[in-house]
Amino acid sequence: MPGRDGLRPRDAALWEGSVTFRNRADVPPREPQSLTHDIDEDAPSSSEDRARARARKETIPSKSTARLHAARKPHLNRAVKGRKHVHETHRGKPLPGEDKHDDSLSVVKYNDSPSWLLEPDGEEINPLLPSPFPNDLVRRHMHSLPEVLAKLVSKAALSAPYGRAFSSDLMASLSMHPAQLHAMMFAVMVHDRIQQGISNPTATELMVGTEAIRHLNKEISSPDPDRALSDSNIWAVLVLAYSGREDNLRSAQSYPRQSFLRELQSIHIYLKMDIVIEHVLGLVKMMELLGDLRKIKTPGVAQTVSWAGVMGAVRNLTRPIFPFVSHTTTFVQEDGRRLAVSQHEREAVEKDLGQLGTGFWQVWSLDAASSTAAWYLDRLSEVIRDMADFTVVVENHASGRWIPRTSPEIIDQRNYVQHKLMSLQPEEALVIEDIDPQYESCRLACIVYSFLVVFPVPPVVGPFETLVERLKRALQVTDWTVFNGSRLRLHLWILIMGSIASIGLPDRPWFLLRVMEVLGEVGIRIQNWKDLKALMKTFLWHPRTSDFDGLDVWKATQQQADIQDVAQ
Repeated sequence: MPGRDGLRPRDAALWEGSVTFRNRADVPPREPQSLTHDIDEDAPSSSEDRARARARKETIPSKSTARLHAARKPHLNRAVKGRKHVHETHRGKPLPGEDKHDDSLSVVKYNDSPSWLLEPDGEEINPLLPSPFPNDLVRRHMHSLPEVLAKLVSKAALSAPYGRAFSSDLMASLSMHPAQLHAMMFAVMVHDRIQQGISNPTATELMVGTEAIRHLNKEISSPDPDRALSDSNIWAVLVLAYSGREDNLRSAQSYPRQSFLRELQSIHIYLKMDIVIEHVLGLVKMMELLGDLRKIKTPGVAQTVSWAGVMGAVRNLTRPIFPFVSHTTTFVQEDGRRLAVSQHEREAVEKDLGQLGTGFWQVWSLDAASSTAAWYLDRLSEVIRDMADFTVVVENHASGRWIPRTSPEIIDQRNYVQHKLMSLQPEEALVIEDIDPQYESCRLACIVYSFLVVFPVPPVVGPFETLVERLKRALQVTDWTVFNGSRLRLHLWILIMGSIASIGLPDRPWFLLRVMEVLGEVGIRIQNWKDLKALMKTFLWHPRTSDFDGLDVWKATQQQADIQDVAQ
């Protein structure tokens, strides 16, 4: 991963503004400009008091509520007598009505359930959590946090042991790490807001995010590397890095159809969030200092960091910035060379899926020892084989067939395939003479397929437009008229992928016109949609996801005059 010295001037400036570098003696502090910039900790405490007063005002709306609050104080004191603040925060002046607890215990023992965090009354400051915000606000967002966390590692969420354990591990440390607490509160607020279709953040949400950054700066500036690079701090930076503003959906009457996997790991929500580059650069620096993701001790955190790198690669059409780390070892075969997909699974879907991938093998040999196969084509072929295998997994689950595979295994298989695909080098990065004329267009068409079936990307502004533009540019420099047989059929599959990806975009007529040109060739014996579908199934195709869009392409190509008028 790149170091600071290898960055462009603009990125270096952003890096210096990241949480990793703030409050260092050798880096002057910046003026706070937004949620992604920290608060000046040396400012007078009165400004912090005013901010907290505003937070309390938002969550305690009436005098009658305050009177109820006062009436419940003795009950709260009895409930927490003898307990200790596990993590003590320096908050300047105490908030009005804040209780002091002199008696303490040296250790708070955690239950398996996080409900112990939510006991005190709503308008009080929670004595068990290091937060200046009223317990009602904390409780409201902590309530949904276990489910949100569990969905990151298991489709069954809290119903699955792995999801419960992952959620419990992260929840258990909240009382000791205010940066992690407020980062997770902020992420849940963003998550819930996007689920409700609300675009603009509230003032409270911004205040919680600012509180997370303030504590995080203090933690990461610690001279103790074990503290600065703790699992809690890594998680807090990760959460802030991938909880940016919500991107707009591109305006269109229709979008490409996608598989049910769009909700696996809640990527239908997280891929709508903008990536905060300052925090990503800080996370990259932390991983460089740590040396290896596998040094992260909390189970599931390293895997989530790796997955976040895949999401960033998908959003920006770049290579992943972190290596792949799996939750399980059983997602691949024992030799590690292929996804763990049984012969029974393949036979169950053969009628629906056909012989996926065989069209590619007719163009390029899958045998790495072949003297005619270049190494970059071998890697592309391996990725295509994995994508075909994973399509088998998708179809079996979409069909409701019982397959002995856990959610973490499915997540590993999906992320492994997408990581390998996004790791393929683009043509311009390959210093190779006489590169295969269909390598780049095929690589991009495979990414289109992944956006539809493997790693469904919401139609936010950016990814589809960029991908379609790059695919169109690659096809424009390809002399397809010299192709025949297997290469011509591959070219048609690539064009169909472009036609589907460009649904709702201005470039769609261009792709449809190119499809018409190829269908007019003598060597392509396509008489109807059934023939075209059979051809698609020899490459990469998931009928349950794309048949309707493919049929629309076929129907559109039959209206030749309309397409030609629009494309010109």
